[in-house]
Amino acid sequence: MDDGLWFLVVGAAIVVAAVFVVWIILALLMRFFSFLVFYWVVSLTAGALVGLISGVVLPWRVLRGRGSIPFRQLTPQDVVAGNVILGGVRGQSRHYGWDLAWPTYMPYQAREDSKAVVAEAKAHTEESWATARQWMMHGGALPLTGTLKARALAAGKVMAASSPTIVAVALVAPPVAAYLAGLWVSIVVWQGIMLVGGVVWVIIQKVVLAGLKTHDVLTRRQQRASLKCTACYAETTLPSYHCDRPGCRVVHRQLLPGPLGLLTRVCDCGQALPNTIGRAAARLTPVCPSCNTAMAIGSGNRQTIHIPVIGAVAAGKTRFLGAAVVALETDLAVAGGGLEVLTPAGEVVIAELRRMITSHQHTRKTAAEITPAGIPLLCRRDGDEVELQVLDAAGEQFGTWDTTGELRYLDSGTAYLFILDPLALPQLGHEMRALGLSGEVLTAEGDQAAAYGSAFDRLRAEGIDLRRRTLAVVVTKADMVAKLPSGRDLISSAAASDAIRDWLIEMGADRLVERIVRDFPKARYFLVDSMGTRSGSDPLSPLGPLQWALQINKSKVSAAQAPAAKTSGKAG
Repeated sequence: MDDGLWFLVVGAAIVVAAVFVVWIILALLMRFFSFLVFYWVVSLTAGALVGLISGVVLPWRVLRGRGSIPFRQLTPQDVVAGNVILGGVRGQSRHYGWDLAWPTYMPYQAREDSKAVVAEAKAHTEESWATARQWMMHGGALPLTGTLKARALAAGKVMAASSPTIVAVALVAPPVAAYLAGLWVSIVVWQGIMLVGGVVWVIIQKVVLAGLKTHDVLTRRQQRASLKCTACYAETTLPSYHCDRPGCRVVHRQLLPGPLGLLTRVCDCGQALPNTIGRAAARLTPVCPSCNTAMAIGSGNRQTIHIPVIGAVAAGKTRFLGAAVVALETDLAVAGGGLEVLTPAGEVVIAELRRMITSHQHTRKTAAEITPAGIPLLCRRDGDEVELQVLDAAGEQFGTWDTTGELRYLDSGTAYLFILDPLALPQLGHEMRALGLSGEVLTAEGDQAAAYGSAFDRLRAEGIDLRRRTLAVVVTKADMVAKLPSGRDLISSAAASDAIRDWLIEMGADRLVERIVRDFPKARYFLVDSMGTRSGSDPLSPLGPLQWALQINKSKVSAAQAPAAKTSGKAG
């Protein structure tokens, strides 16, 4: 074979061999690529599934406090500091700020949890990419802890040291990318569910809150419920309440449904409190928002009526109040109801008044206190109840405008009782001396018209329209009036209101009556005997003015037998 043919055969063999080798290499590459594609399909699917599952587990780990990123737990201190709820407190409690209580989860804590979940997902993404990068970059170390992560990193180093970087990237990057994609899909879905669910829940919450608030407010308005402080005399329809957990003295200013709770409010101490005034009143101790004086349980959730009694020294105010309370207690018992003194100090005073009236003892002089504490009396009848607050200021407090200015309960009164001693009028005083009766009873000291003016002239000067309020003129000491010639006809007239007024004019009190008519066109006049115990149906019973005060204030509770004030057809 010549040299040319030989070279041709050798060349052909080389070409065939080369083609064969290339074919084998291509076949191997195709086989490797098919395995790689299969690996990608499996690893991408597995990575995505694991990522989806991790995205479901991650929020629960964060909410249980097991995440690597600390999240913000809102506290009552954050609420008080104004860092949780946008805007300030509205209504009567705006001066006190937010209560020291936990905010509702939705939307306040939910918003912080959502931020924490996103932060945890970002941190996990960065950590996962950092670990994958170590697998693909021929070594390098990450400051990882945990047995599983350490083994995975060691395996990655071995693989990276024995494989080209491109192969490591092809094997590691796809499943990691699929895992993170699945993770974020779960996180986005979780965030969407939280957002949609949160919006729906907040809307439902606002509707329920509005309904609960409206029901509570309307119910209490129908009951004419309010709290009247026995110490500072301030009146409010929104009492504050003490937390009732032993040792916790947090005062909650606005126990109404809102950002701090729907049906209950959780105090800083962890105690769950009822979140409406109606429910709170049955369990918690109310507190005056103005002076923080603790009141009787139930106060503020029922109608409260001040009984302001005005009169000169020794006019008979204390005696009248004692006789009226004893008569009211008796008549409520006859009607199947009852009367309860709500404070220990008040119980002492009322017990003394009972002894004084039932044993016909002489009346003790009322201490000249600047601000006498009110005595709260709970009156019940036929399922209804009303709180009467008896306020007995000493006659010295009606000497000047300055002294009556301390009696702030006069400013908010609606029905006043002006105690008038007829024995201090000149004509009756002359008759008592003529009959030798002067030493049998004390008579009012000073000018009774001045006592009237110190209270009502001041109120008028402060811009209070007295014509919108009412007055009962209580003429006391009927037992002595009956012994005098000028009073016998009055006693026999069954104590009609206009007859008493006309009689006072005849006895020389015309100027005082004229002032009363000008200030209170609808004033009522009562003649009462406070020395003994008279039945409620007796025209001279001291229960009459008290019954009148209940009617003026539209109370559902009334005495059983108290007579209505009588008129004989004349104006006044």
